[in-house]
Order: sequence, then C-alpha cells, then structure tokens
Amino acid sequence: YRMHCPVAKTDNYLVVEKPCEETDEPCKLPMKVSELVFNHKHGTNKTILTAPHGKIQFDIFPDTKSFFVLWVQEDKDDTTLIYLPEEERVTYTSAAQIMHHPVFNSLFQEHQVVSVPKDIFLSIANVVLVFTDIVDSTKMYASLGDGDAFMLVRKHFQVLFGAFTKRGGRVIKTIGDAVMASFTTGKAALHAVADAMEMLPTAGIRPDSNRFLEIRVGIHCGRVAVVPLNGVNDYFGQTTNIAARVQSQAKASECFVTEAVLDSSRDARDAYTEITSSGSAFQSTPVTQLNLKGVQGNVKARGFLWARRARRESELSCSSGSFIERKGHREGIRVDSNALRSSIKSLNDITDVPKRAFQRPAELGRRRSSNLLVPDDDNLSSSSGEDDTEGKNSSTDPIFDRFCNSAKEGLSD
Repeated sequence: YRMHCPVAKTDNYLVVEKPCEETDEPCKLPMKVSELVFNHKHGTNKTILTAPHGKIQFDIFPDTKSFFVLWVQEDKDDTTLIYLPEEERVTYTSAAQIMHHPVFNSLFQEHQVVSVPKDIFLSIANVVLVFTDIVDSTKMYASLGDGDAFMLVRKHFQVLFGAFTKRGGRVIKTIGDAVMASFTTGKAALHAVADAMEMLPTAGIRPDSNRFLEIRVGIHCGRVAVVPLNGVNDYFGQTTNIAARVQSQAKASECFVTEAVLDSSRDARDAYTEITSSGSAFQSTPVTQLNLKGVQGNVKARGFLWARRARRESELSCSSGSFIERKGHREGIRVDSNALRSSIKSLNDITDVPKRAFQRPAELGRRRSSNLLVPDDDNLSSSSGEDDTEGKNSSTDPIFDRFCNSAKEGLSD
C-alpha cells in the first residue's frame, strides 16, 4: 500500500503480510510525521512500514508544525497519490469559509490566526470586503454632541451587524462610525447591504436635520493578507485600500460595487439584478470609472441607490403645518385652564369660549379608537335639523360640554 499526505506531500509504503481475521488484535504502528516526510527534490528514501496483518492501529506523533492527513490506498501512480485530484477537492473548506463560519467565530472569537514563522502572513485568495460610513457624521456630532450622536451611531451599528451576520458576513472592526465587514461571496454581500439600508430608518431620526440616518457603502473583492491586530483577524492589502476608496466615492444611500465583485460569479450578478429590479426599493446607477487615490488606473464600478429615500423623508414631517394640510384636520388651540378661569366673570361668559378650540378633526366620522361621532363643519351648532332646545349653553361636542361643566363647578367653588 501507499501511505501519503496530499498536504505535506509525504509518500511512503505500507506492507501488509496477510489479511486480517476476526480474532486478530490490532497491531500498533508508531509513526512520527517528521519521519514520514518524503522530499522528492533531494531523493529521500521512502519509509517502509510492515504490519503482520490488516487490522492496524496507527499511533501518529505530530512532531512537526505542518498540517498532516494520512491516506492509505492501493499502490498507484505518483500523480494520483501525491497530488489531490480536482474532483476530490470540492469537499474541502477554504480558509475564507472557515473564518466566516459562525461556529468558528463563536468558539474562537478571541483567538487570532498566528502564522509560523511570524514574518509570514496567511493570504486568502478571494474575500469580499464591505466598507460603510455615515453621511455627514461630523455635522451630526457638532450639532448633537458626542453623547446623543453616539446613541444614534450605536443603533446604526446594531442594524448593520444584524444584517451582515444574518447573511454569513463577519464584522471585522469599526473605525469611528464606519464599519468594515467581509463575506465569502458577492451575492451575500449585496443582499446584506440592501437589507441594512432598508432597515436603517429603524435606528432613528437625526434631530439636527430631521432626516433618517444615511450611509454610503463600497464593495470590492480580491486577495488579502490576514494579520492579527488588536485581538482580531484583520485584513490588509491593496484590496482593502480599494474597498475603502470605493466607499468614499458613493453618495448618500448609495452602494458602489466594483466590476471585480460582479464578475466573480454569476450569483453576484443575479443578486445585483434582483436588488435593482422593477418594483424593488433600489434603482441601479450607471457604470462609473472611479479615479481612486493611490490606485493605478480607473476602477470600474456600478451601484444601486435606495429609491425609497424621498418617500421616507416625507414621512418624517411631524410639524403642525404639515399635519393640518392633511384632509379633515385643523389646527388646535392650547388653552391655559387657570388663565381661562380667571378671565371668566360669570357663568354666562363660559359660552363665549371658542368652540373650535375643542373641536376634533372634522370629516373623519367615527374614529376607530373612539365612540365619538364628530360633527361636520356645517353642523357645529346642531347635529340635526331640529332646534337647539337647551339654548346657547348647549353643544353637540361632548368635550366642550365636559369643559363647561368643570368650569361651572370651579366657579361655584
């Protein structure tokens, strides 16, 4: 037989003298990994291990720092044994997938990927990076102060972290109010950003501008170096620089996606088409040639803009003027009860109080939350064609009548 490891490139022989029987006890074969490594370039002799029968217990001592997997197969050609066939690689998990796996992050959240030797870093072939930043955050801090501004920023973090992790992303770090996250696929990154933008209004309203928080986003992918820094596995390299620069070019509520992401897989292109399809909350923006600082040549990117931004802003208006403009609403009058009582000389003066100050919104009919049937403007003095039998001290508005009764009681006291 041939014993080999496709990772450490070990290749040795195993000789089994006879088939095993049910009564045979397992024979132990002590094996040191360092003794099994076969160097093809220097012509190292292959190790030959002999077992009396086929029931074998391998006692492997990992005395090296290399990753080791032991395969025992029938003796075949070197190409099949030493190099892992393509069809057998699909079951293996890449380094990027491991670092983004929720189980790995929950178990090793405080552990760093340390390379040996220390001057060599782990390099990942392709990672999708997402950078976000709050629009006009400096103005928000200046207007609201650090405490109130950070409360909004923290709520915005909760929205982004939830949307990113739900799609399999990994939040790497925050830089002020900016967020850096990574994904294994462009499809997951695009959907996560779209989800975050739609949920961002739940973070609250900026009192300085009376508008929802808005972010700008940049997405790029490529090779990165994993560097342990500040307790996390951070990413460094030109891919990281480009992703951050792309984010800075986006407008409010806009996400720029580089062609590298869209060309990486068909799923990413399909996700972009789905997000910007007709009737969705986003609209596509044309292809743009970005001239980024420190990057040679232009970077081609296209984006998607949150199309419902204008509608959301119209919902923010809560002033009395905009409220009155709605059908059936009129402006109310705030009355100081103490001042009103002092101005009343007699019981007859009570009826001179403007009824419109106590009138509820007209033309709404019976409200769901109240059994009060509000009269129309044309019937302020009477709810029917009958004469007012109780004189001018009577009203069809129960709220007005209740106030008159309380005022009379106060005067009599």
